Amino acid sequence: MSTRLPRLPRAGILVLALAAPASLAAQQAQRVELSGATITVYNLIGSLQVVPGTGSSAVAEVTRQGSDGAKLGVESGGGTLRIVFPDTRFVYPALGSNSETTMDANEDGTFGDGHGGRRVKISGRGTGLEAWADVRLMLPAGARVKLNVGVGKVTLTNVNGTISAQTASGDIVATGTTGSLTLDTGSGDVSLTGHDGPLGVDTGSGDILLQNVKTGALSLDTGSGDVRVEGLTATELKVDTGSGDVMVSGASVGVIHVDTGSGDIHLGVTSDISELAVDTGSGDVELTAPAALGATVDIETSSGDIETQFPLQVTRKGHDGLKGTIGDGQGRITIETASGDVALRKQP
Repeated sequence: MSTRLPRLPRAGILVLALAAPASLAAQQAQRVELSGATITVYNLIGSLQVVPGTGSSAVAEVTRQGSDGAKLGVESGGGTLRIVFPDTRFVYPALGSNSETTMDANEDGTFGDGHGGRRVKISGRGTGLEAWADVRLMLPAGARVKLNVGVGKVTLTNVNGTISAQTASGDIVATGTTGSLTLDTGSGDVSLTGHDGPLGVDTGSGDILLQNVKTGALSLDTGSGDVRVEGLTATELKVDTGSGDVMVSGASVGVIHVDTGSGDIHLGVTSDISELAVDTGSGDVELTAPAALGATVDIETSSGDIETQFPLQVTRKGHDGLKGTIGDGQGRITIETASGDVALRKQP
């Protein structure tokens, strides 16, 4: 015995025929050429990968993702690429099933920098359009670029230029970069390996990891998160963290300023110091320096021990600290911790 399936009406056949191309289009990369004095990219949700290009213009490949990805628009002009998100509620699984964020964005796809706009809610699951865009940007050497991502990861690999990258929520990972680099994330970690040129890093909440960096004056700022620097050549290092440990090793830096509300500080320098100022509300401070270190020393700790492996000519000693001179006294070291031990150690 056989069962005949009812024939679909012609309208139903047409709907099925149209559905497949729409879904397929959402997964195909759209290629956009960008030219101008400054290249600007806005992508509210999704990843942004930046790699070297081969031509004189920047080229972006935009891949719409998610079951509703085909509803996203791609607009460009005057060196600016905008991914247009047509609603105010979105589902982005990469955010995590229990995560949610809100931010302001305009209907034309722009956001941040005082743009204002409507309130947009982005969740790891729930109701809303499941749509995001993954962008691959190929840059010519020396390009001037502004990268704006709402929720998503930014990756920079072997690129050269004047680049500013910011995310509201997402990690930033950079490898083998040269030129001027400014990295800013509201919530997310920043990891950079191998950079040569001006550099600044700011994260509202997240860890900062730098390895093998050559720069001038370096500023690292995080509201809450650890800072780790391994291998640094710079004229100046400034670290400011509201809460988190600071660990610096293999650093050739003349001027160092470190301020943390709460956290341990470990500094390992390979050259002489002209100025070192450390302030932590609560945490231990350890400085490891070459045996030839020369500096005047002013150490204050309300509750903690002071230890030094350097011969120290003490000029003042009290229950809350001491002052003195190490070596030729050419540099200046000031360390203050409200609660914590202080140690000055010779390089092994």
